Amino acid sequence: MACTTLAAKLSSACTSGIAKLRDPIPLKQIIAQSLCRKVTYTVLENFSTTTNASSYATTNSYQPAANTLVLAICDVTKTTQPLSVPTFSGNGLTWDLINTIQMTNGGLLPHRISIFRAMGAAPTLTVGTLNNGADACTGAFITMVQVSNTDTTGTNGSGAIVQTAGNAPAAGINATVNFAQDPCGGVIVAIGDMFNQLSTIIPPLGYTVLAANSIASPTAATAIIATDFPDSKNVISTTLSTVWATIGVEIKVKS
Repeated sequence: MACTTLAAKLSSACTSGIAKLRDPIPLKQIIAQSLCRKVTYTVLENFSTTTNASSYATTNSYQPAANTLVLAICDVTKTTQPLSVPTFSGNGLTWDLINTIQMTNGGLLPHRISIFRAMGAAPTLTVGTLNNGADACTGAFITMVQVSNTDTTGTNGSGAIVQTAGNAPAAGINATVNFAQDPCGGVIVAIGDMFNQLSTIIPPLGYTVLAANSIASPTAATAIIATDFPDSKNVISTTLSTVWATIGVEIKVKS
């Protein structure tokens, strides 16, 4: 049974009985969120490089668990725009793009953050490879995150993805992840910064930092934060006068 359906029934039962404790809407939300606190995150690989290349492979091999959602969270840098939309491969799985956003500082030093998903019955032990086509890139980040206890329907992890959102505003304007609907399952957010100021970000209440990377030339950084108990559709808002890009993904828990 879906968590929201069960939450609605429990909320109705509580509020129509003798002990009417509170307004049914907040109680429904609290119950729904509590029932959805199930996903767990495991970082399988965290890679960064300043090598000039058009494709990048992780340093270490890794093997995701069978029938478990795995995400490839990537950021590439370049001296001139635009940056092509990359592809990802590895582990004998088919990787589908969830979302991708490019950020740039007045047309200079563009970055592109992308999140891919995969799931399969028999993943193999391999490196992960990010391919940027003909682009001559100047650096990359690749973070592999396994998410357990998710929905396993659909193909290549499609049933585990509820919604995605993000943006890359002009310099000095907050970059936000504002979902269309309040998330009920887990939420994972990729944050990219062109000027390596991620150390000043405090994750929102309930979020933990899964991974962080930075490189000096070109100056860039990424961070991955996640929670299993989201309390708002407005996940994060940066406040520094820098160039940001953010992508958030809501993950559906197993019924």
